[in-house]
Amino acid sequence: MGSLSCLMSYGEYLLQTVQTHPWSTIVVAVILSSVKNIPLMWHARLITAVLYHSAIRKNDVVTIESHGGQGLFGYIVTSSRSPVYECDINGHKSDSTYFSDLDINRIHLLTRVFKGAGDLSLRPPRPTTAPNDRPKKMRILLGGTCCSFRREIKPYAAYEIHSRVLAWDEKWLYVVSYFVKPGSARKIASMQNKAGDSGEMTNMVFASAITKFVFKEDRKTVRPADALEELGLLSASEDEAGEGLWSRSRVEEQRKTGMKTAQHLIALDDLHGQFEQASEYPFLGKFGVLGMML
Repeated sequence: MGSLSCLMSYGEYLLQTVQTHPWSTIVVAVILSSVKNIPLMWHARLITAVLYHSAIRKNDVVTIESHGGQGLFGYIVTSSRSPVYECDINGHKSDSTYFSDLDINRIHLLTRVFKGAGDLSLRPPRPTTAPNDRPKKMRILLGGTCCSFRREIKPYAAYEIHSRVLAWDEKWLYVVSYFVKPGSARKIASMQNKAGDSGEMTNMVFASAITKFVFKEDRKTVRPADALEELGLLSASEDEAGEGLWSRSRVEEQRKTGMKTAQHLIALDDLHGQFEQASEYPFLGKFGVLGMML
């Protein structure tokens, strides 16, 4: 009875506060329901992710020995909602806001999986390689991204972003990301075991994105395969894999499968050269920040 009485008193206090300060209550409610859109919050979330993986969980390193060859393709999952400030005039999550969500998710992936890129002490020893021949500290830089939308995300709806390494070639490392309903991975696994409807599985996906990154040692580009071997994520030879672990050949099969999708992002590089044809088309106007004709 005492707990019920306290709850009722607290409820009456809240009601009185709302009645006394209605506009202040609305402002506070909107701010609290849109925390991710507070100024500098994007930077705070990004820095927090980096510090978490590089300081708090510094020694939790993904390698072949600890996770097998398949560890390189492991998913990183982040969860979020779409507050009112992220919604457009159509009443759903705006297309531009998907990319800020991807930034946070991918920084978790990069600092979790490629932890040794910026910290030499976390790299596995390689006694057969001279220290001067090993790559020094590496940066991982964004080279491009493309997002394809499938279903809308309604205001304040919960969703998850699942990202993993897709493939790599001689220059780029490709990452694939999915915006999905919460718990979709478990539901899809259950449906696959029960031979569920593939259409229902795809309805769980709101959007998909593919991103390419490049490894840099100062201004020098490092081949992804070399970088992955240096970080202990890729075997330099076809060693015998343990039970349930992927061999180098199995990893290579997965890479080639992923490259079939990555080729479509590579093809978009042709767009850069097509701007040369801009003079062939009519000029319809130039507008400033406020939408006025310049």
